Amino acid sequence: MSKKKLPAAKKIRKPSAMIQTNIRDLTLTQRKLINFMVFVAQREGDRKLYSTDVKTMKALCDVRSTENIDLREQFEQLNSIKIEFNYLGKDNNTIWELMNLVSAARVVTNTGQVDFEIPYMLREKILNPNIYTPLNILLIAGLKSKYSIILYELLRDYMTAPVFPKLSIDQFRVLMGLNDNQYKLFKDLRKRVIDRAVKEINKKTDIRCSYTLVKEHGNRYAYIVFEVEKNEDFKLPQAEKKKTLPPPVDEYDIPHDVLHVIPKKYRVAEVFRTIAPYLDRQAMLISNIRYTDKKHKENFIGYLRKALLEDYAKSAREVQENEARAAAEAEERAALETKRIEEEEKLAGAVITWRSQASPTLLRQIQDRAAWEVKEEYPEAGKNFLGIPVRIRTDEIIVNEYLSKPQEPEQEELVLFELEQNV
Repeated sequence: MSKKKLPAAKKIRKPSAMIQTNIRDLTLTQRKLINFMVFVAQREGDRKLYSTDVKTMKALCDVRSTENIDLREQFEQLNSIKIEFNYLGKDNNTIWELMNLVSAARVVTNTGQVDFEIPYMLREKILNPNIYTPLNILLIAGLKSKYSIILYELLRDYMTAPVFPKLSIDQFRVLMGLNDNQYKLFKDLRKRVIDRAVKEINKKTDIRCSYTLVKEHGNRYAYIVFEVEKNEDFKLPQAEKKKTLPPPVDEYDIPHDVLHVIPKKYRVAEVFRTIAPYLDRQAMLISNIRYTDKKHKENFIGYLRKALLEDYAKSAREVQENEARAAAEAEERAALETKRIEEEEKLAGAVITWRSQASPTLLRQIQDRAAWEVKEEYPEAGKNFLGIPVRIRTDEIIVNEYLSKPQEPEQEELVLFELEQNV
């Protein structure tokens, strides 16, 4: 069966109500993380728990930090932040809503796995948006100002609208997530927020924008109106194009030996994503899957995660490995013993054959020599004792001097002649 390949999309359908939010204190990284979570959720579908990995998250969010602790801090803050949706009221069918961005998150440092839960109401909004804007998360990840991200998403949200709404400066400040103490002077707001965002958007994105300031009650600027058009010359940098989210893990990505030990009812995407980081350690993985299947009571996936993280099956696996090693060594010794016996039997047969073909005189001389050598070694031994040792020594002489180094006929006659002359 061919391996199933799934596309690694780079766009999200971000609900307009999420773009028009009344939220303060979100960092640049957190705004990118929100888009990444929307990406994963829309890619994986409706589920309580979503899983990815630190490497992919950092790459697609363009997060430079090498420390996982930074990512954990970002999630911790996202968990405590509440947002007000549909601030400008574009989604007319949506009532006012307030909710957390993340209900739970987990970063497993030694494996790089990241799990997160999106609140039910927010998940429904992400998966089934009434009005949405298509956004490329790689493009947004390349922006270096959080104000650029906010304004870009807002401008994209109104690209197809007849006209961009006239925003009061106060509304604009709220959308930018500014608190009352930030950029109180309009010249600072214009320089550090508006102009900086417009410049980066025009340089790095697929749209071009400009703005007009409207005064009211004297010389004070009261409103801002944006104009936006498509940037026909824009091309996403090659480095960004190469950043892809790995395809969802399914049973076609799992080796047969591993898949075989997973109970059929648990052969689901969430389990496959859980075991994916351990596929290069199959013995450890298989042993912990079996351990989980035997020990878990209710939550198979939760138990499996802990089992893999702490290697619950290590002791049992070491016992099995030691038993397997001992069995292999015993089998090897048995094979060597069998080979030794076979070689001895073969050699004994060769000695018997040689005895039957040798001249009686040569055989007698060898036996006499063997008897003399044995007598020299055991001078106090009686005649009855010498029989078996003489036989063994005779066979040794035959093996060492005649079978291991076969003699040519002329050499055998010469040996015989020399022995006879010495008698």
